[in-house]
Amino acid sequence: MQGIQQVYEQQEPFFKPLSPQQQQQQPHGSIFKIGTTDQQDMEINTLSPIKLGQQVYSGERLTSLHSRLQMEAEKINKWKHQTEMQIQLKEKKIQDTQQTIDSQRKSILELQLQNENLSSRL
Repeated sequence: MQGIQQVYEQQEPFFKPLSPQQQQQQPHGSIFKIGTTDQQDMEINTLSPIKLGQQVYSGERLTSLHSRLQMEAEKINKWKHQTEMQIQLKEKKIQDTQQTIDSQRKSILELQLQNENLSSRL
């Protein structure tokens, strides 16, 4: 039990303080407490690291949350790549359509010119 407590005390905080003053103000391993009483604060501070870990979260829950987070990140990444591919295909289609429009305009102008030439001959 003593060894676990030493390891727990040596761990760096999850959220590092912005300045050295903030680090001195909060004891190492402190927990953010919202709306707690002094008695609850005292109870939390007297808990051993193991009990504290069991109360706040279990290792299994953390592992499952981590795996769910990874799965969601993979889904987002897959969606991103699919969307990028769709955008590339649509851009290529737009370019092809633009080329078709340009060639059609050119053809129309040539036909109009031919029509004018024929009209002027008559």
